[in-house]
Amino acid sequence: IFIGNPQTINLRNLIWHGFPYPSQIPEEFVSTLKLLIVNISKTLQKLNLKINRRKKIEIIREINFYCDFEKFLFNWNSKYILETHKEIWIEILNLFEYKKYFEAVLYILPQVELILRLIYKEINNFDISANPEVISESSLMFLYDLFIAPNGPRLRDKVGHGEVNPKAITENISNHLLFISNKLISCSNFEYKSQFARKFQIDNLLKILFQNYQDLSSLNLGEVSELSRIPKYENFKIFNRPDLEIEIINRIYAISKHLKVVGENLMESYTEKLQMLKNRELRSRNRKTLTKMIGLYPKFVEFYGDLIMFLEKIFSSALKEEIFEIDNLKLIKVTRIVENYNKYSHKNCNEWINILNLMEEFNKIVLIFF
Repeated sequence: IFIGNPQTINLRNLIWHGFPYPSQIPEEFVSTLKLLIVNISKTLQKLNLKINRRKKIEIIREINFYCDFEKFLFNWNSKYILETHKEIWIEILNLFEYKKYFEAVLYILPQVELILRLIYKEINNFDISANPEVISESSLMFLYDLFIAPNGPRLRDKVGHGEVNPKAITENISNHLLFISNKLISCSNFEYKSQFARKFQIDNLLKILFQNYQDLSSLNLGEVSELSRIPKYENFKIFNRPDLEIEIINRIYAISKHLKVVGENLMESYTEKLQMLKNRELRSRNRKTLTKMIGLYPKFVEFYGDLIMFLEKIFSSALKEEIFEIDNLKLIKVTRIVENYNKYSHKNCNEWINILNLMEEFNKIVLIFF
């Protein structure tokens, strides 16, 4: 009844995907479910099984977006609110009014899926590529951030699998869900840019990398080159992208995350070792080695800047849809170089001389790359 293959009732899936309306669920099923829960509990107690409970998620990442509910009007006449499901929407709005946000989210998630299914059936006739303008790009990005993005809230996934502490569902999270539901129901547009899509995260990471380079350049290391960003692209395309682009964007993201750590490593390592020299904490031989290492820091920072500019150019090419001009195999080699740079730049690593070898290897790749 409750779970099973497509030939069974599989009530759990039917309800979670928003198919039935309240009067379609017989009271016998509700009573059976209650008895089943109690029976499973008693059976486990008799077996003396030690169950390791999974730790609940206490904080869900939120979208930084303001929903103006003073102007909020629920569209009861929308064709996407089925007459048989109005009772559910009335309950949802009542739960919001009484600030029962977790319960409201449990009710609303299946209804969002039902609305999307109705829209898809109507406008696409099961053709995934047809009429993409019917649901606005902003709505798609909002849904992507809320439900799909790996680094996003992944609200439906986490709530559906019972991973969330009810207290983790805040007013802000539930408001976002009600907001996008109403936008879908009324087919109205709004302005929103994804916060969790890889391209947007890379753009933000590049800002951090440029700032890291400026901070390192201000350490009185000697002459290092200035970096200037390539003009920013405002409208990132994140849907219906070729597989190669997705692969390259994910690789650029991985490189940029490693480079962020490299910048932090260089800053921490340089300041710590400089302080050790000033405090005369080392023997003569160790002091000479450390002095030589500090003398190479301008080259290390210059190398860091070269990697940032390389990453910026590759990212710019990907945004201009020049991905087929990018040599993916060489990009994999650069990824490995950056991973090793991350390792060798750590303050506790004594293999810093290997960074010079990485510089030489990188320069050979760049000559071929561009």
